[in-house]
Amino acid sequence: MSTFAELFSAIPGDGAAGEYLVRWRGREEGPYSVFVIESKLASNQIGLLHEILRDGQWITIRDHMAEREATLRAEQTAREERERRTRGEMEQQARMIEAQQREVALAEEKRRNDLLESAAKPPDFSKFLQQDAISRGSSKSRGGVSMGVFKAIIAAACTVGVVFFVLHGCSLH
Repeated sequence: MSTFAELFSAIPGDGAAGEYLVRWRGREEGPYSVFVIESKLASNQIGLLHEILRDGQWITIRDHMAEREATLRAEQTAREERERRTRGEMEQQARMIEAQQREVALAEEKRRNDLLESAAKPPDFSKFLQQDAISRGSSKSRGGVSMGVFKAIIAAACTVGVVFFVLHGCSLH
């Protein structure tokens, strides 16, 4: 529940600096500040059926307080709803960022796995051996290692070295 001062404060069109005329059975008193009205209510000098002049109209203190309480409650509810909506939007953005980060991590892991898999496969020298055999003029290689096979072995060794270098370099960061 709101305090008495909150129920009387910040009302557009009220008297000067939150002062009110008070009326009981046609007799006007005041103007009184919010604190004087609160004090008079607490000491039973006035009651909730006394009227105050608000926006040029007389209204009972009870009705004024009820209207103000409803207004404050509606403002509080609207503020809480805005905060809830903002929190929900922020949580949704955080979930989207987490999902994007997971996708990036999965793509990086797939890339590393693909590099490891390609490095673990033994190179296929059959086409080089066939080319070597064709260049020598026979279907089988004749003793010794030809230049084509040697180049293939060097290329495979370099590929494996580069893959391990890349993987090792990536894991340091």
